Amino acid sequence: MSCQERPPAVPHLVIYGHAGFDISSMSGKSIRALGGAAYYASLAASLVNRSIGIVTVLGEDFPISDLLSLNIDTSGILLKVGSSAVFCQQYDSENEVLDLSVHLNACEELSPTLIPAQYLGARFFFVTTAPPLQQSHVLEWLIERQFAGTIAIDTTISYIDDFRQLLIEYEDHIGVVFVNEEEFRKLNWLPMSSKSLVVKRGSRGASLYESGTWTDLAAPIIDEVCNTTGAGDILAGACLAGLAAGEEFKIALSRGVELATKSVVKYDVEHLREHIVRSNGG
Repeated sequence: MSCQERPPAVPHLVIYGHAGFDISSMSGKSIRALGGAAYYASLAASLVNRSIGIVTVLGEDFPISDLLSLNIDTSGILLKVGSSAVFCQQYDSENEVLDLSVHLNACEELSPTLIPAQYLGARFFFVTTAPPLQQSHVLEWLIERQFAGTIAIDTTISYIDDFRQLLIEYEDHIGVVFVNEEEFRKLNWLPMSSKSLVVKRGSRGASLYESGTWTDLAAPIIDEVCNTTGAGDILAGACLAGLAAGEEFKIALSRGVELATKSVVKYDVEHLREHIVRSNGG
């Protein structure tokens, strides 16, 4: 069978969501870099596992070569005329977000109809941070097609009230939930014992709720935090890539915490490309 005749590859992990540009303003300076939850998660996942697919919509201004260089499957990408999504975040001196504005642009057309048929065979499907309506659309699509893998999902504080309703409605179908500490406090929710919850705790690492038990994982100590944009998505992407390669949850999450911590020491995350940490199954 020639290369051209081989069936499409089935990735271990599919990452669904937004990619574009992040504009982070802090300490009197503004940094523009590649970003979006799906981009960050895909970058981190590609360092852990060689079998990753992404579903997103990009404008003509996005340097597609930077995404292709991650060596992930890009058959789920739609390229559109116009601008890519832009995420603008204003930080205070403590790296807390003061203001967030989102312009989805091309990503307004993100739709589960973009998901290649072979992606239904993935072990894990990650629905990254997005408006809950977009998330519910892809959840319905996966349920209707009897997706047999594990569905993971993330959110942000801006959507937390609607996200709570989404979790209640789809809890039987969602296997892993990611939230940060503020979101966890406001969510006031724990999954059924057969599901898993990851609480991202920044410089204090992460906590895993699994089989009714909490486990804390510490973060490495670093000298300085430059920019926390995307750190939570990096943690989730790396963790799920390890899980999809067959790793134990605590090991996969520990790797995610490590990569997320490394991501914050510079003003963008591209330096992470130097830190390839393949799992045994990746």
